[in-house]
Amino acid sequence: MIVLEPYGSHIKPKYDFSFWSLLGLLFAHFVTSYIWFKDQAWNLFSTENFDAYCGALYKNCTSIAAEDISSFQFLFVLYALMSICGLTFLLARKVKIVNWIFIALFAFKFLFLVSRFNLVNSYNEVHLMLCLAYFLSKGVELSYRLILSLQYFLSGIAKLSYAWLSGATLLSLYGFAPTSSFYLILLSYIVSVQVFLVWGLIFGSKFIKRLTLIQLVVLNMLSAYFVGLEYSLMSTLFLLPIIVSDFFLNDEEGIFRGFFESYVLKQIGAALLVLALLFSQNIFTGVKKSFAKSGETKFLDINVIKVTRDCRFRLIKANKGGSFNFEEVDTSNITSCKPAAYQAYLRRLCGKEKGKRIFFQVEEKIKSENLYKEIERYNDVCTTL
Repeated sequence: MIVLEPYGSHIKPKYDFSFWSLLGLLFAHFVTSYIWFKDQAWNLFSTENFDAYCGALYKNCTSIAAEDISSFQFLFVLYALMSICGLTFLLARKVKIVNWIFIALFAFKFLFLVSRFNLVNSYNEVHLMLCLAYFLSKGVELSYRLILSLQYFLSGIAKLSYAWLSGATLLSLYGFAPTSSFYLILLSYIVSVQVFLVWGLIFGSKFIKRLTLIQLVVLNMLSAYFVGLEYSLMSTLFLLPIIVSDFFLNDEEGIFRGFFESYVLKQIGAALLVLALLFSQNIFTGVKKSFAKSGETKFLDINVIKVTRDCRFRLIKANKGGSFNFEEVDTSNITSCKPAAYQAYLRRLCGKEKGKRIFFQVEEKIKSENLYKEIERYNDVCTTL
């Protein structure tokens, strides 16, 4: 029976929270590799793939591309194999090897996400946050619980709006209309769990912790209808160490034992450091302004039922004689409403339409609505990108 610490090989006589968190995080790497294989993510690195786009951390990421993508495919295979090896060595108690594999997996995933913004989504961001917390804290439990609780809490805060609570922005649920009484009660219940009950993961009694976990797992499963099975599976996987700890481990002292001991302070410091990095990304983007206009990711958002949006794009080309051509852009060329996606499309277009003045309009609507609203306009776009 072992306890694994991020940078040590000390063995204790039981499997504790640290072991289960490491197991869950390693398995999340394996699930990520499966999703990327299913989607054939290495195709994003082909010079013939025009759907690849870049994020703020690496705006020139499309310079990393090749006609022969076999080398990129090998890197994705290597990432998958490392996740399997990490799980194998963990069960074999090879602690030092596991730690190095864990660091390598973090680096691989971070570089993949930076090099292709298409791969970035909320569960991958949460995964990296929890991995970072594990790196930085000697005893991982308090920082792990704090980060997850804050993620759910801030997701609930983002839902405190008429558009969400009224159901007007949402899709039908298993035959129930978004404005039905059942739906409205469900939406209020979800907000209550995320804003209030979620703190039971830290401060509650054993009974409250278990009750909270059951409801979070149920909500994660429910979310599969709206945001896909991958989101639900990964969100539930992140709860694994807390589920094991609160249902099966007998830790009478609790996570606040020795509050002023140095390792607990390290946990708090790790959580605060991670959260400071995340707050710099403006987590309330979805509440304050159009996501398509800002393009900022909501790092601390775990969606249960999400607002579904559509974007459409219009081009105006100025001809030499002073006339204009109006065109509606084929949205299959642009993978999402994110600015990184349509700006990459515009850069390719400007490369083909050299010398032309091009004006670009972005319109957005919630799927349950009929009318699009203009939220961004680029004038003479080829001179500004």
